[in-house]
Amino acid sequence: MPKIISGKSPCSTGTHLHFEVRDNKLAVNPAEYLSQVPLRWGIGSLQETSFSGSWPWPVTVPAVITQEFGMSWFARPGGYSLQGSYGGKPHTGLDMVSEVGDLQVFAPSAGTLYSGKISCGGGKLSYVHLKVSSKISIYFLHVNTQ
Repeated sequence: MPKIISGKSPCSTGTHLHFEVRDNKLAVNPAEYLSQVPLRWGIGSLQETSFSGSWPWPVTVPAVITQEFGMSWFARPGGYSLQGSYGGKPHTGLDMVSEVGDLQVFAPSAGTLYSGKISCGGGKLSYVHLKVSSKISIYFLHVNTQ
């Protein structure tokens, strides 16, 4: 598995893993899949998420959630920016880091790995795609894919 990019990367102001789960190509709340673990909420997090799944975490715990899924403080108009960071649309994953500073990323499920890059903020953002089943896919963004 890849490692989280230390510092800034395209569409990011600092070190974090964007962890996204898609069911039939639609973004769903990763908290439905991740187990409950010790964690801390970062500045700007609304702390409205509860974890009810069984998957192990993709980062070393304890973890810090820097942005939650959905209409987070960063996504809401007037929160971080006048229009919201995503043009009024919800945040499609959970942003997190390991509280102990470990940059390692772990696959929470078996599956087939793919990697690629997407355009973001004037740069190319690296990602890893883990296809878990014909319906479920996981995306890891802000990672080194080499």
